[in-house]
Amino acid sequence: MKIIILKKIFFIAIILALVFGFAYTLAQQVMRQSAYDPQIQIAEDSAAVLAKGEQPDFLRANAYGTIDLNKSLAPFLITFDSIGQTLVSTAMLNGKIPVPPAGVFVYAKAHGLDKLTWQPAPNVRIAMVLAYYSGNGGGFALAGRSLREVENRAGSLEFLTFLAWAFSVIIAGIGILLIEHRTKNKEHI
Repeated sequence: MKIIILKKIFFIAIILALVFGFAYTLAQQVMRQSAYDPQIQIAEDSAAVLAKGEQPDFLRANAYGTIDLNKSLAPFLITFDSIGQTLVSTAMLNGKIPVPPAGVFVYAKAHGLDKLTWQPAPNVRIAMVLAYYSGNGGGFALAGRSLREVENRAGSLEFLTFLAWAFSVIIAGIGILLIEHRTKNKEHI
């Protein structure tokens, strides 16, 4: 009888793990994908301005000054010419302007836009968007920002999802035990 009860609780725990795992994955992906939202706007708008031969306002009047990617959560913008050479940047990493891998430029040129997670240094993860523009000789606008807070929230979400799953398994287990106990008592009457 105890084995049957344990099997029922185990089965419920597996089903709840699947449900909570699915819910976590959905929430984490929504959170993670929304990390690109401001960068899409910054990259696309900057590429449009650069295509006209102007500098984006973000480069002219960056309220943050030069952003240290090791420390700051602020969004940043780096512009590149048509072959991927740096033109202007509002960001620095270890005293240098960071440059993404060449394949990113190839993809963005072919598709107009590339969104990806970029890790230019240990402990520096960036949600970046690279937009290609063809006007004014062509080039690229890279907008990015740190993923630190998004990843911290995802960690909290994971912990809270685990707690909710564990609590649900305990409640379900208690429910199964109570049902089995009542069923056993009715059989004795």
